[in-house]
Amino acid sequence: MIGEVYQVHITSAAETDLYEIAAYLAYTRREPGSAHKFLLTIREQAEALSESPGRRKRVDEEPWRTLGFHRIRAKNWYIYYRVIEEKKQVDITGICYIRKDQETFLNQMDIES
Repeated sequence: MIGEVYQVHITSAAETDLYEIAAYLAYTRREPGSAHKFLLTIREQAEALSESPGRRKRVDEEPWRTLGFHRIRAKNWYIYYRVIEEKKQVDITGICYIRKDQETFLNQMDIES
């Protein structure tokens, strides 16, 4: 239905991804500005998922496709999520650098948190 707004929920696993990536950028690479931009970019894209999250195609990889997982690109990052229609909720389940092996990331992603 057009105009419905979904609640966006970042799972604890995705929160961990956010923290680890931001810490890597800020402390290991010594680029706190990049860490800040990363967090802003992810927040902006996450907020955009509150409107029509299902219009984006599902991932190609199985079994995640059958489980209803989607992926959007936010600059150099992929945001993985699924839509829970009954709750009008979007669960962000993981955030991954685009050059990382995505299937390996999906296999390690905690889809229950």
